[in-house]
Amino acid sequence: MSKNKGIPRKGETVVRKRGALSTTEMEFITKSAPIMTAAEIGVALGRNPDPIKKYIKAQNLKSKEVSDHEYMYLTFLNKLRTQPYYKYVVEQLTEDELNYFEDSWIKLVSQFKDDILYSEEMQIKQWIMIEISINRVQMERKKCATEIEEIEEAIAQEREKGDERNSAEILNMEHKMSYTKAAIGAYSGEYTKLLDKAKEIQRELKMARADRVKKFEDPKSNFATMMQMLDEREHRIKWGDDIELSKLAGDKAAAELAEYHTYVDGSIDQPLLTPDTVIGDNQEERA
Repeated sequence: MSKNKGIPRKGETVVRKRGALSTTEMEFITKSAPIMTAAEIGVALGRNPDPIKKYIKAQNLKSKEVSDHEYMYLTFLNKLRTQPYYKYVVEQLTEDELNYFEDSWIKLVSQFKDDILYSEEMQIKQWIMIEISINRVQMERKKCATEIEEIEEAIAQEREKGDERNSAEILNMEHKMSYTKAAIGAYSGEYTKLLDKAKEIQRELKMARADRVKKFEDPKSNFATMMQMLDEREHRIKWGDDIELSKLAGDKAAAELAEYHTYVDGSIDQPLLTPDTVIGDNQEERA
C-alpha cells in the first residue's frame, strides 16, 4: 500500500515536524492558504498549525479561514503600517485616536479601490489628522462648557448665603469663569480654522481625482496615455497573482485528493472520484 504512505492509520501517533519552514513548505502554504485551513495544511505538511498561521499572517496571504472583507481590511492595514509616515502617526496619537486613524484611513483608501497616488494618500493622512485635532478641540470645548456650568452653580450657592457669603470667593470664581469663557472662544476659532483646512484638503483631493477621471475619459487622449493610466492600478498585478496561486493550489489539492486515502474507519478510497482521477487496473495498464 505505497499509495498510503504518509497517511496516518487509525490510532497511529502523528509526529509533527519542528523547526523553521522550508522553502518548499512555504510555497505549499502560499498556494494552499486560499483553499485549505491551517489545520488541513498542517496535516499535509506534518506540522502544527501555529507556525502555518504565523506565516500566513506575516505574508498577508488570503486565508480560507478569513472572509474576503476581513482579508481586504487586513491587507490595507498592513499597507498602512508599512508606510514611512506611520511610525510618526503612532507617536503623535493616543491609542483610541490611532484606532480611529487606522479605521478612517482604510475606509477612505479602499473607497478609491487602491487606485490612489502617494500625493493623494498624504492628503488623506493630513485630512484624518485634522479630523482628530477637531475632535480634540471639541472635547476641550465640552470640558470648558461643563466647568462653566459648575462655576455658575457654585456662585449661585455662595450668593444664597446672604450676608455670610464670601465675596472674595465669588469674585475669584467669576474671574475663573471669564478665563474659561475666553478659552471656549479660542477653541471655537481653532475649530473654524481646522474645519476650513479639512474642507480645503477635501476639495483639492476631489479636484485632483476628478481631473484624473477627466483625462482618462477625454477622447483626445492617445493610447500611450491610456496605458499609462492603467499602469497606475498596481492591484491588477496582485489580483492576477492571487488568481494564479489559487489555481495552482487547487490543482495540487485536487491531485492529492485523487490519491487513495485511509479513513478513520479503516476503509480506503479516493476522496475525489472523476473520470480523470479514477485509479484502476485498466487505467494503470494503459499508463
